[in-house]
Amino acid sequence: MAGKPGYGAPRGQAQDDLYTVMAIIATGCVALALGYVIYKAIELHGTIPSFAL
Repeated sequence: MAGKPGYGAPRGQAQDDLYTVMAIIATGCVALALGYVIYKAIELHGTIPSFAL
């Protein structure tokens, strides 16, 4: 029964945790890549270039 104490996590919980970890890792990779691009832009141009039209 769903309401009885002592039963484990609902089905799918472990897979949801895996997706959460993968999303955190992917977000970290994107943040590192963006940080690297900003660092290189500052190193090459002295500032972050403006893309205003």
